[in-house]
Amino acid sequence: MCGLEAMATGLPLIATNWSGPTEYLDPVDSFPLAYQLVEAEGFQPDSSRSFGFWAEPDRDHLRHLLRWLFEHPAEAAARGRQAAARAHRDWSWDRIACQLRQDCDAVAAGTTPAGSWTA
Repeated sequence: MCGLEAMATGLPLIATNWSGPTEYLDPVDSFPLAYQLVEAEGFQPDSSRSFGFWAEPDRDHLRHLLRWLFEHPAEAAARGRQAAARAHRDWSWDRIACQLRQDCDAVAAGTTPAGSWTA
């Protein structure tokens, strides 16, 4: 949600291009950040081991993107406005409600929802 909220306000968005943010990142109006998948091994409170992966942001790429934003403020602002327009158009409560209704109708009809989150 933080990324979408930033986009909706017109802030240029830099976000790791992995997992949830891939649903709304678009290099046309935002800044997908390169990453390396690394193991994120840990322990649960009951001492059982859990395994998974973590997207470790590429610091050099982040530095490059931040420098670009600093050196191109007008272009950065324009991309932020473009991202805001897309966030307001594609990520409204009405669009999500419409998608949920379509998915529920598909399940009720005994079919699998399309899985596409575009209106």
